[in-house]
Amino acid sequence: MSQQIRKTDLEKSESMSEPSQDNVTLLSEESFDKLTNILENPPKPTQAMKDLMSKPRLTKNGNSL
Repeated sequence: MSQQIRKTDLEKSESMSEPSQDNVTLLSEESFDKLTNILENPPKPTQAMKDLMSKPRLTKNGNSL
């Protein structure tokens, strides 16, 4: 039975890795270069972003992490 589960998990992971034409967006070379540049050289955080990151995150229970 464990072999069936493993096979099913493998089939799921294989089907998830297949590209879907519905989710494909073609980028121009300029757009691709802009995205690549952002990933390679992310912008520095603004002061507002730093302030937000310094606040404690709350869980669903209201407890901070």
